[in-house]
Amino acid sequence: MDNWSDIFAPLIGRILMGGFFLWNGIEATLNFPNTTAAFATLGSPSPVALALIAIAVEVMCGIFLIVGLWSRVAALALVVFVVGTAFLQSGAQSPIQQALFLQDMAIIGGLLYVSAYGAGAWSTAWKYKQ
Repeated sequence: MDNWSDIFAPLIGRILMGGFFLWNGIEATLNFPNTTAAFATLGSPSPVALALIAIAVEVMCGIFLIVGLWSRVAALALVVFVVGTAFLQSGAQSPIQQALFLQDMAIIGGLLYVSAYGAGAWSTAWKYKQ
């Protein structure tokens, strides 16, 4: 018999993690000029292209995590994305920046867990494991 941690915990975890990235991607899309300006302040050669790539990664991988489709690959892609953003934004050493960096490390930990153990129950991959 399956218990709560086998059935519902992975689903809720995927919805929360995927929802976080989906929400950020939608917000970045709605505030596209600000998103592009943020990449421009980092000195990137093509801030518009980088903003579009970042939005695509967050939205697509967020949806993949929520649905449970290619969740291991999506989680690894988001690990690379979060590592990149964490180190790009870690220049200032204010307490707020340190807290955000540690938050990013916690998100990476959760994503690594998904990449190692998969989507779990209630995902598109679950029916093939039974």
